[in-house]
Amino acid sequence: LLFCPCQTTGCAERRRQTIVPDCSYKDKDKPNCLELRKVCHQDPLCRSRLADYKENCGMTPHAASTCPNQDNHQACLASFARLVGTDVTPNYVDSSFSNWTISPWCTCKGSGNQEEECQNFLRYFTNNACLRNAIQAFGYGIDNTQNKSGPVPGPSATPKPDPVSTQEISENLPVTIPKVKGSQCFITWDVLHVDVKCDGKM
Repeated sequence: LLFCPCQTTGCAERRRQTIVPDCSYKDKDKPNCLELRKVCHQDPLCRSRLADYKENCGMTPHAASTCPNQDNHQACLASFARLVGTDVTPNYVDSSFSNWTISPWCTCKGSGNQEEECQNFLRYFTNNACLRNAIQAFGYGIDNTQNKSGPVPGPSATPKPDPVSTQEISENLPVTIPKVKGSQCFITWDVLHVDVKCDGKM
């Protein structure tokens, strides 16, 4: 349900509530995102999972719509899911189904001269085209890791012959057997037997 392509507000709300209980995501006050990142970096598990998420869902610097790992949506979604339960747990911020936003529970208010750095960190979630593409691909049942070579070709226009029966493949073909000088022989075969008849003798 976490990556469900919802078409109604009710579905979007159930999707948002996939991460339960609510307190596992929300707190009474929103911490500063840089403080939240600092806490995450102090925990080895959270730090490694955040780095994994940035690697698999990362965007090319100065080109927010370019995804270096765009052929592997599954890796991005798996990295996103592994962040759930850490200090930087991401979630849908509301019940919107058409213009949804994902974010950790944090804000950039009070960042001072680190405002830009804070916004850059937050955009890894709120304005991440690579994550959005991966979620949309999941909803449409697309797995690009299995479709790199293009679409599966359709059936051949040339029909294949149907399996033939034993009677249809039985034929008499004249052959010459060198070991019997001047003899003319016929080979009769089917799927079970091969018979050779030379000059009227078996």
